[in-house]
Amino acid sequence: MNQIRKRLTYANVMSSIAVFLVLGGATAFAATQVLPKNSVGAKQLKKEAVTASKIKNGAVTASKINPTGLTVPNATHATTADNATHATTADNATNATNATTAENATALAKVTYVQSASIVSPVGGGTVNNPSDTAGSVTCPTGTSAVGGGFTTSGAGVEINESQPTFGAGTKKPATGWNGFVDNFTATARTFTVWAICVKANTGNTE
Repeated sequence: MNQIRKRLTYANVMSSIAVFLVLGGATAFAATQVLPKNSVGAKQLKKEAVTASKIKNGAVTASKINPTGLTVPNATHATTADNATHATTADNATNATNATTAENATALAKVTYVQSASIVSPVGGGTVNNPSDTAGSVTCPTGTSAVGGGFTTSGAGVEINESQPTFGAGTKKPATGWNGFVDNFTATARTFTVWAICVKANTGNTE
C-alpha cells in the first residue's frame, strides 16, 4: 500500500478519472443510438443489403411480387406448347374434315343412278286440253331402294304430269323405283327418260 501511495500523484488520479468519464460517455452515447421499433425504412438499407439467405422462407407471398419485372425462362416453351396445341387442334380438325369427306365419298360410292331407256311420247291433240299422256318408269337394282328420281324430256311442249316413287307392295317402303306420266302438247312426237337415285335398301324399314 505504501508503494502505491508513493506513486499516486494528482496527475495520475485525474487521468484515470478522465478515462472512466470517456468510457462512460461512449457507453451512454451508444445507448442513446439504439434504433426504436419500426424506424428502419428503405433509406436506411444499403443497396443489396437484403440477400436471399436473409429472407425467411414463405415471407414473400404472391401479393408482394410485382410480375412486371419478372422473366420466365420457359415462356418460349409455353408458347411453343400453345402452338403445338393449336397445331394438334388444326390437325384434328383436318382429320375430322378428311374423315367426313371420306365418309361422304364412301356414302356417294354406294349411290346408284338408274336411267330408263328412251320412251316415246306420241303426238298430242295439239291443244292444251288434248295432250297425249304417256307413262314411264325405272326400277332400282335388286337390294337397293329409290330415294329420289325425275324425268328428262327432249324438248319444249312436254310436261311432267306425275313424278313419284314406285312402291313394291302398295305404299310400303322401301321404294323399288321411280314412275310418272308425261304429257305431250305438241304436234310432234317427243321422247323422255326416267331417272332413279338408288341406295342400299333398309330391309327393316317397311312402314
